[in-house]
Amino acid sequence: MQLDLSNVDSIVAWWRVWPERHDSYLDFKLAASPEFAHSILSARRLIDARPDLRALKPLAPLAPPSALGWRVPVADAIDDLAWIEADAQD
Repeated sequence: MQLDLSNVDSIVAWWRVWPERHDSYLDFKLAASPEFAHSILSARRLIDARPDLRALKPLAPLAPPSALGWRVPVADAIDDLAWIEADAQD
């Protein structure tokens, strides 16, 4: 399936395949490619207006990795990085 971001019907047909994933991708494309904002927003209005499509909408957006227990260690002080530099010199 090919997605044409300038065609509302194409966006809706593509979104319908995997709403949970494609909903967040449309959020990304709105921010990254404002030239498609009109057609993306029109597709979202169509999805909201049709009960059969609205029923497919995810109940909640996909959780970011931090909400799933993933954690990236962050250095709180410059001393926290000293052990990294010591290992690199060994």
